[in-house]
Amino acid sequence: MLFKLGKYDLKLWFIIVVALYTHTIMFKQLRIVTYVYAYGVPLAYLFVHINQVFYELDKLLKGRFVFFSAFAFFVLFGTVLAPLVNASNDFTFIFHGPVKRMFFSLLMNLFLLLLYKNAVTKEVDVIEYILYIVFANVFYVLGTVLICAAPSIHDFILNNIYMDEIAQNAASKSFYYTRIGWSGYSSFVPSFYCSISIALCVVFALASSGEKVFNISNILFLCMMVGCFCYARTGIISSVICIALYLAFLIKRGDIKVLSYPVLLVLIVVIFGILVESNDIIKNWYQWGFAQVISYKETGSFETETISSLLNMYKTMPEGVTWLIGDGRYTSDTGFYYKSVDVGWLRTVFYYGVFFSLCQYGALISLIRGFTVNLRFRIGRQGERLLRLMMLAVFLVFESKGEIWYVMITFLLPLLLLQEDEKEARFSLAHIGKIPFMYGGT
Repeated sequence: MLFKLGKYDLKLWFIIVVALYTHTIMFKQLRIVTYVYAYGVPLAYLFVHINQVFYELDKLLKGRFVFFSAFAFFVLFGTVLAPLVNASNDFTFIFHGPVKRMFFSLLMNLFLLLLYKNAVTKEVDVIEYILYIVFANVFYVLGTVLICAAPSIHDFILNNIYMDEIAQNAASKSFYYTRIGWSGYSSFVPSFYCSISIALCVVFALASSGEKVFNISNILFLCMMVGCFCYARTGIISSVICIALYLAFLIKRGDIKVLSYPVLLVLIVVIFGILVESNDIIKNWYQWGFAQVISYKETGSFETETISSLLNMYKTMPEGVTWLIGDGRYTSDTGFYYKSVDVGWLRTVFYYGVFFSLCQYGALISLIRGFTVNLRFRIGRQGERLLRLMMLAVFLVFESKGEIWYVMITFLLPLLLLQEDEKEARFSLAHIGKIPFMYGGT
């Protein structure tokens, strides 16, 4: 079955595959089967196509990837050095934290990339691949809506999907009722995927043209906003910033289509107001999602327990030599984050100091710059700057609350690898005189 979207014919089966590997399912009673599907299948596929794997990895030593690879080398060096120098014997950063998560995320993303190149398309197109990612997240959000609308399904997820103790307890709370999906408790990372999908929708809108594309983009925006409102307030903030940047871009360009957004906003507010008054589940969610607004109406202050806790974390600053080499600690003896810090950049500074923290952010920024520059010939210079601002906004908002740097790296890296293939194809066509060669810039 195909989805016709502009010039793209999206294959339903691949959307489902991307959705199931972006948001994996792990049943409590079928853990072994789940591991085979989540890790065994991608590993086997990559092993069978090992030459392609080496071809993709070889790209990391060339062109725009040189800066990323250099930064990544320093990060890996610091990852091993920090616990040794500090004699902390804390290797959770490697075996339970970002390094482990990056490895498995890259494994799945590389599997999806090669599957796309081998079984989905004959001519790689990063915009098409972006649409598969966006629609995979749309499916997950629709799944969340269905689960929340049917209490029996919600109970089934809570009772049968594997979640650690903290996630299980959180998912059971009434005001976290919407933080759910087929993968179980859904908060920070699913909210990030929804936020970054808004930026990707803008890429599709700018790279394409026509009223139909604009309307489809608005529907996708709305769906991703629903996801952000379900999963985490961090996503609400970042997605609102992204849409505000896009509106400012349209206004600056004098695009009359921007007038549709106020009408859409009024419609959403009216529908939402009716639902809040008529549904207890939505009312509980409203008290969580708009806690700051409610607090301001009742006390004259936006401060809530969550904000107060976050501000207290920012008071837990590293001291002295910790800024240089960290403390070599990622988790405390109780199993929680070291010093109970939930702020992304503070966690890594406490682990391996400010230099290696800057290297990890340097690796990410090099990918953001490479990705946006490569899209310049399709979305224009102003579109490139808009996309870069949106991606930086998503990163800054999420990193101020938790760790998102490694998720963004594993998310962006396959897209840049695909852009290199696209670039080679365009160069080949330009070489034989079929098209002018235009790809980003230096």
